[in-house]
Amino acid sequence: MLNEISEEQFKQGATIVSGILESMLSITPETLDYTLELIGISDNELKSVKILHAEKQYAHSVYFLQQAIEKSTKSFGLSLGIIKLDQLKGKDGINHKSPKVFLEMIKTTTWGAEVTKMMEQQSNKPDISKVENIINDEDKQIEIAKADKNTIELLFKVVDDLDKNLQIEKSETNNDELDMFEFSKGNCFLYLISCYSWVHFIYTRYPEEKMKPKDYTEELGIVSETPKIVSRIEKINSDLRKYVLMMKGNDEIKESD
Repeated sequence: MLNEISEEQFKQGATIVSGILESMLSITPETLDYTLELIGISDNELKSVKILHAEKQYAHSVYFLQQAIEKSTKSFGLSLGIIKLDQLKGKDGINHKSPKVFLEMIKTTTWGAEVTKMMEQQSNKPDISKVENIINDEDKQIEIAKADKNTIELLFKVVDDLDKNLQIEKSETNNDELDMFEFSKGNCFLYLISCYSWVHFIYTRYPEEKMKPKDYTEELGIVSETPKIVSRIEKINSDLRKYVLMMKGNDEIKESD
């Protein structure tokens, strides 16, 4: 079945896997311990999201969803050596602007550029070509915050289209490589959803902003797709935890409750 994917796609996948493995070698034990804490906090925030969403407290549920995605994104960046602990905060730090993790990935790693290229090759894709604009342009921030259901669903489609290529390679890879491909797929979704979620830390809390807490209704894409997003982030956190524990040298990988 290998003939169903192009040579370029195969090379892209190989570059991503080898690049991730190389980056993982530079992680310190302190970073790994901190990353595990972040993942645990993200999991707890996802539990809050479910409760608040069920109670139709949508502004609050989206706020905690943004916070959970932010911590998952930082965990991704730390666990793959893209960012260091001293880059999380401060004037030029990541702070709440989680897409900056992926901006750093694109600028500093060869495999990060390949991840972006793979997503841009999809026939239908969201506009993530200028991550700087997503972070710095206020008009773009409002546009992203008001994204409809179809736009958020497109994020899932982009990753699912990538997954089709990864599934084709199952018979050609061993279990370790398959795990890395699954890990890469989850990271692609983090890339996309962080670009479309980070702005909500601005608008979910105070009424003086251009978008207000009362604007978070079921018609808003981030609200209507919250259950699906939570499910995907839970899987991503599970994979992140497995890989961090693997890097710590644990023989048995156990899921936390």
